[in-house]
Amino acid sequence: MSDLISRCLLLSKKERVQMIDILKESLKERDTINERFAILYGIINEVVGGDILSPRRDLYLVLGRRIVAYQLKQEGYPITKIGRCLGKHHASVLHMVSMMEDVFRYPGTFNMDEVYWDRFTKKLNEYDIHSRTTQGS
Repeated sequence: MSDLISRCLLLSKKERVQMIDILKESLKERDTINERFAILYGIINEVVGGDILSPRRDLYLVLGRRIVAYQLKQEGYPITKIGRCLGKHHASVLHMVSMMEDVFRYPGTFNMDEVYWDRFTKKLNEYDIHSRTTQGS
């Protein structure tokens, strides 16, 4: 870490100011994904009836992780950041997203996945509608 600090201090003042701005912006982005993840985490845990961050591999927890990974990806968050939130490698997140895409590509094949997805999206829509109306008050 001290090597990184030394290299940063060798930058010109203009470059250091730019770096500060970039780092500040990255902190805002991180806060955003953490806030959104907390919302999705609460909803999916309610839907599946367990903690998706536990190391257990029960099917309902695996499905919950897939749903959250897919939703965050659909909202435009980077795979690596999704992985950090879930405590998974980015390749695992790519696999989760791919599995959820199969659910939509082959309707009626993954019944349990579809049931959880429907419950999750219903609760998420209710939450988003409620939070928008309370923000406007």
